Amino acid sequence: MAQMRVKDQDLVIEQVVSKIEAEKLNKFKARKDVQAVQSDVEARIEVISRLVEQYRELEETIKAEQKELKDLVQAFQKSNGFEYSSYATKQGIWLDNISTYGVSIPELKIVWQLPYTTKHEMTTKLRLQTISGDFDVYKLIEELTAEFSS
Repeated sequence: MAQMRVKDQDLVIEQVVSKIEAEKLNKFKARKDVQAVQSDVEARIEVISRLVEQYRELEETIKAEQKELKDLVQAFQKSNGFEYSSYATKQGIWLDNISTYGVSIPELKIVWQLPYTTKHEMTTKLRLQTISGDFDVYKLIEELTAEFSS
């Protein structure tokens, strides 16, 4: 009696396994409970699919609105001579929490910060005026405010 090669044995096993799995799968699919769950799952997948499409559309709309908002604020800042960057002294209208990658709710801030150079000039002037020790604090505050607020 001839002996079967290992490769041929593997082929026979493969065929048997394939037939058994197909038969078991068909029996499983024929069950009423499986069909009921399959129907429910497919319906929910369809709902999720529609929601995801709506989400994508809303996300695009939100990003477009955020871009228009940012352009509006930048145009205002530029027309008033204010810089609008993360490194600038913050003066005018600023948007916080505006994202270019995700979706977030921007926050409006109206701010006014003195530039660093002005603060430095003010500090130097105050130090020079108070070296002698003969000064009126309230008068100094009023003078510095009048000088540096113009």
